[in-house]
Amino acid sequence: MKKLSAFFALLLAVTLLICNNLSAQIDTTQSLPVNDTSVGINSYIGFIPDSVTGDVHYSNTYPISITPAQGSMNASPFSQIKLIFNNPIDPLTVDASSFIVRREVSGPNNGTITIHSGNTEIRFTPATPFKNGEVVRVYATENIWNATENIRPFISQFTVITRPSEGIFASGTTYSTEAKPLAVFVYDLDRDGDGDIVCANSSIGGAGASNISVLMNNGDGTFAPKVNYVVGIPSGCANPCDVHVHDLDGDGDGDIAVVNICGVVSVLKNNGNGTFGAPTLYSVAGHPDRIKVADLDGDGDGDIIVSGGGISGAGKPFFSVMLNNGDGTFGTPAQFHSGTLQFGIYIYDVDGDGDGDAITSNTIGRSVSVSLNNGYGAFHPPTVYPAGILPRDVYVSDLDGDGDGDFVVANQTSTQHGTITVYKNNGNGTFSQRADYVVNGSPGGFIH
Repeated sequence: MKKLSAFFALLLAVTLLICNNLSAQIDTTQSLPVNDTSVGINSYIGFIPDSVTGDVHYSNTYPISITPAQGSMNASPFSQIKLIFNNPIDPLTVDASSFIVRREVSGPNNGTITIHSGNTEIRFTPATPFKNGEVVRVYATENIWNATENIRPFISQFTVITRPSEGIFASGTTYSTEAKPLAVFVYDLDRDGDGDIVCANSSIGGAGASNISVLMNNGDGTFAPKVNYVVGIPSGCANPCDVHVHDLDGDGDGDIAVVNICGVVSVLKNNGNGTFGAPTLYSVAGHPDRIKVADLDGDGDGDIIVSGGGISGAGKPFFSVMLNNGDGTFGTPAQFHSGTLQFGIYIYDVDGDGDGDAITSNTIGRSVSVSLNNGYGAFHPPTVYPAGILPRDVYVSDLDGDGDGDFVVANQTSTQHGTITVYKNNGNGTFSQRADYVVNGSPGGFIH
């Protein structure tokens, strides 16, 4: 038995310290930075391989503004998404597979896509309102073209305004999982409009080992009894420690990716109704702890990134990236150095160039590493920022309302009072203005 409500309440105490004032306002439009073409090859997104020479060059078509603004925390549930380009695009290349609107809990969003302003503007009108409090991500993929070549891929996200609340919670309800549930993810698995729960059970050996539990929402915030799915890891392998849900194969429903600390990633495909098939296993090096799914290379599908990989042959800690082949299968993992041995990981476009960068918390090094994406799912050497004792989970959001992503890390010190460390973004993916806040207990994560 595990009290999920107690787990949420513990993390909520940390998160409330960094909440923004989400007062209602009209959606804002954000002008986007123009990429610096003076940097070296493959330093920024927008390089197009030349089929003859093998060289790369910049696409001359890229987004210049977006509504709602990147990182907005108070977008209207009725938001119409508008993405404006510097040059005309080919309308025939814009559809639901090349311009994607995806909600963090509810999955792909249905709506109407139209082209305006001399083929320089894409508008997306949702078929139903966005849900209050939900994060929405917008993907303009490399499959959109101008007259001669594909555009620079672009990713943005915003959060729909929450409803006013006093922040008071009723008594919790306890639901049974298997032993030692370590991580949860909420996602509408059966596409009925409510959030279901996936739980990674971290017990080692015995009954209930090597599986995840799925609890389906009854439609009123109560949940049906668990259904367990094995993750298929070998006998004697340490068990699941984190889980992420994403539409990995592009069929409209949420698939499950699980990371197991013995160095195995398990992928379970959704049958379309919230039940799941047998797992497919992928080996990653080291002993990974955390998993995230995001479009890292701008092609519109979900790639996998795992932290806590261990030490490479060069003697440097690393995280691993597995790029999606487009059908929910994955290529050979690539390793990227992270500064020091890491635990938590978060993906966010911190430098405003349209791709997802990796932010990792380094437990041993008492620091956070920021690794910028080159636009193809490969990452530059990290910039390392000092944090507190035993930094665990890390989260990125626009904490000061200036349009860029700031980060906060939970420092799980062994003393009576832990801390969280906040760094503000300078607007270009570098960080300053560190602030530390004391919290009760030993914070290990954030609700988001």
